[in-house]
Amino acid sequence: MRIWLSNRLNALRASYWFLPGLLALGAILLSQATLELDQRWAGSELLTWAYPGSPEGARVLLSTIGGSMIGVAGVTFSVTVVALTMASSQLGPRLLRSFLRDRPNQLVLGTFIATYLYCLLSLRAVSSARDFVPAVSVTIAVAMALVSVGVLIFFIHHVTTSLQADHVVASVAADLLASVERFTASGKGVGETPSPAAAEATKPRPEALPQVSSQRHGYVQAVDYAKLFRLACEGGIVIHARRRAGGFTLDGGALAVIEEGLDESSEESIRACFLIGSLRTEEQDVCYALNQLVEVALRALSPGINDPFTAITCIDWLGASLSKVLAAGVPHAAHADAEGRVRLTTDEPGFPELLSCAFDPIRQAARETPAVTTRLADALTRLAPFAKSEPQREVLRRQVELLGLEIRSSQRVAEDLLELQRRLASLARELEPTPQDPSGG
Repeated sequence: MRIWLSNRLNALRASYWFLPGLLALGAILLSQATLELDQRWAGSELLTWAYPGSPEGARVLLSTIGGSMIGVAGVTFSVTVVALTMASSQLGPRLLRSFLRDRPNQLVLGTFIATYLYCLLSLRAVSSARDFVPAVSVTIAVAMALVSVGVLIFFIHHVTTSLQADHVVASVAADLLASVERFTASGKGVGETPSPAAAEATKPRPEALPQVSSQRHGYVQAVDYAKLFRLACEGGIVIHARRRAGGFTLDGGALAVIEEGLDESSEESIRACFLIGSLRTEEQDVCYALNQLVEVALRALSPGINDPFTAITCIDWLGASLSKVLAAGVPHAAHADAEGRVRLTTDEPGFPELLSCAFDPIRQAARETPAVTTRLADALTRLAPFAKSEPQREVLRRQVELLGLEIRSSQRVAEDLLELQRRLASLARELEPTPQDPSGG
């Protein structure tokens, strides 16, 4: 339930209607409050600061403001969507997704809609027959119109800024860094880290084990590992999670396998820990967050666009995210109870898979682009000091070897080739194993 609620709240905050809907509701309540004040203070000297005009003037003023706001909202966002569509063809469809998730864009639309609704609801209180003018409501409407003009100016500036390639990359990178932080913290608070011998002994046996199957096709959006661990401890069983966030599962495919027996109620409880939907999300899926930035880099390297500088920016941010993984460490794959017995094993990606996910596609696409391959070498150089164990250094050494193979098979001038080979040789020496290296990855 907790993971389902968290997922729904994240989806709600990222939706394009939630914040505008809240502002529209606020405008409805505000109109009721100001109309109540107008009824109570009618003819009072307290309203000397408010709108002093006639009912006809108030009606024209409210109609003008309301009509202008809804017209500005429609035209502005129509033009913006056209610009975003053109930009997304170069940087990828993630640009449209980022625009929808962008809080300032939601705030701008909500402000225009709220002003329109406020004027519409205040307009119905204007009465020529009773010679009644909702002075407070009209004054607040004018103030909201002035605020909306300021918001429009801000929106034009914000959109022109947010369409720049570096800004798009930085926005996607911010989501990636947040996803990495959640990923590195995901193993904390679940269970104790077991001894290597206990973790090895608890690996699933080759013979068939009872399994918990999915009941629909789709992507695993999130997994409640804390609840899985609690169920395993309460039932005295061992749960091996076979799907992680981002994995695609078929109807009838295994979500988890169980040791020590399984009853029907436990099966339903375990199945409920896997949230399955039609789309991948970055809440727990760090590979999906990496893929978003890699996609921008690959589009920038395509022959039709040929923008290596955007790809270089993506490499810098990918290196920053991987350094956070090395500094914080990947979650351990086995979780033990207080007595040291392994109760839960997971299938979370390790550093080798994350490094491959981030750099392999770009390395393969940038074979004939010296500036990009040079930046890849620089990124690996910056990552080297964060590698604390021999397995981590071995993964980086392998990436250096693959980069060397790519540049040797490319068609480039001798000077560029020699410079890159010199950098890679220096990096390989830095990553050489030392006797003091601790084990682990």
